[in-house]
Amino acid sequence: MVILLWPAMAGLAARGRNGLARLLMILAAAFVFGIGAPVVAAAFFVGVLVLSFAISDLKRTVFDLSALAVAIVVLSPLAPLITPALARWFAQAKLSSQSGPFVPLAGAADILLREPFRLFTGHGIDTAIRGVDAGLIAAPIPRVVLFEIWYELGIIGALLSAAILWLAFRGIGAMGAKVAPYLVAAFACDLTLAFLSEDLSQMSWVTLLAVSAVSAGAAARSQYRTTRPSAMGPQASL
Repeated sequence: MVILLWPAMAGLAARGRNGLARLLMILAAAFVFGIGAPVVAAAFFVGVLVLSFAISDLKRTVFDLSALAVAIVVLSPLAPLITPALARWFAQAKLSSQSGPFVPLAGAADILLREPFRLFTGHGIDTAIRGVDAGLIAAPIPRVVLFEIWYELGIIGALLSAAILWLAFRGIGAMGAKVAPYLVAAFACDLTLAFLSEDLSQMSWVTLLAVSAVSAGAAARSQYRTTRPSAMGPQASL
């Protein structure tokens, strides 16, 4: 729902129905916070924040989000490398003895420190989930897209992913002032879900992006003086 919200608002705003767009966002906010899903609520909050900035200054918002996304992807290995030292300094305990989100961070730190050169080569596509299922990875690991990118694809895959995010934000920002702020918010929401959601499989991530792309195309076609794609194929139209 939080993925489809922003293109739906873009379609309404492009037709001048700003009141309905705001009502839709209010209803979505009530539902998101009512179900008590913290990751979904965080993604919704990020979308609202990005939308407010993008409406006021689209060009600056797109540039800042592009740089932030690149920095998160490229610098994400620093989190499991620094966290053990922070745990010793502040908690006077090992990171593995902590609870909650610190447990998978401890597993990621153990893997990175044991195999530092694998940060350059990676382990191969789909090895993170298969390694856990086969028992090759005993320690709990972060089941988020950021860890899978670095663990499976290494620094080359991480740099390519960062470049794709940079180009994606820039491309979405050039789609027009009427719908671009909403679609930038949608993409920021997508990335928040990918960066924070546990057990988000690769196919779920691809499906999420596909839904966003299709709905973004529908929102862009909803603008005045645009041509809607035909449901009939070229042979049928003849």
